[in-house]
Amino acid sequence: MMTRQSLSPKSKAIVKPLILIPALLLLFAAVACESDPSPEANTTAKVTIEELRPLLNSERIERKFGSYGIDVLRNDDAVRMSNLYSLRDGEKICRTFAVVLFPDELDPTIAAEHKMISGGQSIGAVFKENGWSVTKYSKYFGLMAVTPRLRGVLELMGNINPLGLAVYMYDLEVKKGNVSAPYATISEFYHPGFLKIEALEKIYGEEFRTNLKPDSLTQQTLGVVMTELAKAAPVTAVK
Repeated sequence: MMTRQSLSPKSKAIVKPLILIPALLLLFAAVACESDPSPEANTTAKVTIEELRPLLNSERIERKFGSYGIDVLRNDDAVRMSNLYSLRDGEKICRTFAVVLFPDELDPTIAAEHKMISGGQSIGAVFKENGWSVTKYSKYFGLMAVTPRLRGVLELMGNINPLGLAVYMYDLEVKKGNVSAPYATISEFYHPGFLKIEALEKIYGEEFRTNLKPDSLTQQTLGVVMTELAKAAPVTAVK
């Protein structure tokens, strides 16, 4: 399991209490979500966990649904929110809603890549295409109970009404040669038709099982993420 000292996000928000589904209930909740009716049950590609494991999130979406795109809904010095979607009958369906918290200062060696990312490109793809390796340091895996703060996200996912959304939080660090640089803390909320909590366990294994209970700092960061989500229903891409 990879661990590291957490990044210090710029976002300073009043943290409201979170509703996290306890770890002991994750399996039950996952089974319940598995039974949720889905119009896509017979239209998505049959992809194995072994195929998904080495891929970037954007690559996983394209592999499973046959298309991929990104809308950046908010982008500033502190926070980036993006809708990673696939197309279903010409409609954008959010497969991953990503909330990125940037540290107070970014390493100047990744300034060019950050500029491309700020311009609307996918984080992992930009670093990969520019010769950087990407490492995720897991902080938390869980199931976020549906509350009004997730209303905008659920709209982007096709107005679904699941019991909860699987969430994965990690610190992202990039490396090229002898240079390594922390980039951001990222929280990804997954459409249940894309990744459920049991799929995350199969992909990440022991790393998943040792990060089911957030420590106080991770809990605080999750609170910042949810508070940022609550400020507006993010349904329009930044032009």
